[in-house]
Amino acid sequence: PNSHNPYTQIQHDVEEIQSFIDHTFTLLDESLSQVTDLNRQQKIESAEAQLQEVQQLYKEFGGKIKFCPPDQTIKLLETSNTYKQHIQKCTASLNQLKSDELKSSQKKTEKKSKHDKKFETEAHQVMDENIEHANNSLTTALEIEEIGANTAAHLQRQREKLSRTNRMLDNLSERIESAETGILEFMNRVAADKLALFWICLIAIGLLVALIAKATQ
Repeated sequence: PNSHNPYTQIQHDVEEIQSFIDHTFTLLDESLSQVTDLNRQQKIESAEAQLQEVQQLYKEFGGKIKFCPPDQTIKLLETSNTYKQHIQKCTASLNQLKSDELKSSQKKTEKKSKHDKKFETEAHQVMDENIEHANNSLTTALEIEEIGANTAAHLQRQREKLSRTNRMLDNLSERIESAETGILEFMNRVAADKLALFWICLIAIGLLVALIAKATQ
């Protein structure tokens, strides 16, 4: 019976390891195929993990076949050699991907460096323009401040002139009022004098009439 066969468990372990190796090689081949600039780094990371796993399985496989039946050893050694060649091929492909990624990264770095230099040059240019604009703005601000100061001084002079004019008008108004008062007083005196003259004339006329009447008697 198989339960008494010492090679049964070894054969089962070898078949299981072969299944794992075949499956891992399938994943590894997929990781090393259809590589683009966009997915290269991700493919490299997956391939590295799968290659490490298949190398560990390969070591386990090599350790197991030593204990297999002699009639199977030669076939298993050929399989092991096939695995070894496949691992070497995948390792070479992975190294090529790493080399391509390094070159691509260097190109990107150079391109970025050129872009950064161009950006730095443009930034300096913009900075110089901003400084010039700031200087012009400062000059304009100083000119505006000077104009404002001159305008303020002019307005102050105008206010002083207006204040003097108002004082002159107030004095003139007082004089006009005083003159009006004087004229009214003068007119009142004249009116009173006219009334007195009227009575004097009237009395004189009366006296003259009396004298004429007396003379004619």
